[in-house]
Amino acid sequence: MGLHFSKELELVNTEVAPHAGDVQMTDAQERLIKKLGANAYPISVNLPENAPCSVSLDGGSEGSTQPLGVIYDLRLYVADRKEERPHKRNSVGFAVRKVQYACPGSSNRQPQTLVSKGFTLSPGRLNLEVTLPQDVYFHGQPIEATLSVNNVSKKTVKNMKAEVVQHVEVTMTNTHFSRVVASLESREGCPITPGCNLTKTFSQPCCLRQQATLRHRPRRSSQGPGRQLGIVYLGGRR
Repeated sequence: MGLHFSKELELVNTEVAPHAGDVQMTDAQERLIKKLGANAYPISVNLPENAPCSVSLDGGSEGSTQPLGVIYDLRLYVADRKEERPHKRNSVGFAVRKVQYACPGSSNRQPQTLVSKGFTLSPGRLNLEVTLPQDVYFHGQPIEATLSVNNVSKKTVKNMKAEVVQHVEVTMTNTHFSRVVASLESREGCPITPGCNLTKTFSQPCCLRQQATLRHRPRRSSQGPGRQLGIVYLGGRR
């Protein structure tokens, strides 16, 4: 017998109709108003800026039946009073998705790291430097990493492997885990014998199709300026 744990929080509770004034409609709302007629009401709901984004943690091969994450539902209902609680017979609801967008070019930072590895009972060290052209990537955008190897040891490098590792921290359950979401191996330029150097650029696309562990739920959403959800609801009791 499995247990299902979830916590439901109400972020926004506002009256959307009748409107106190004119509502600034989006192009999609204007087209829907013309199509649906006089019983269609445009609404706009603002989510709090500190609300977490929609996200789903997939257990992959660990046998998890229910994904862990943050899910948003937009529920609309008709009532005689604002304090009246909704019922199934006079309400409608559907899933929405809150996403976060980073402006391209907002940061000029180029991540760079340098590691040096020594070997037991062998003189010299193997120096490895990795540089990224940017620090923000979007789904499907290739990650290009420039690798510089300086072999001043007595060892020979026969193979190179690059991995994109995703680190996830779940604060609700106080757990941490990491997953490899993309990887590639290359023997180009190998072997790197003692005293030789190599500079190579790896390009690895990272997207949902490559079994990413952390992914957004594939649910429909409509997002306007300022995190506004532009939705048209056809009024009337059900």
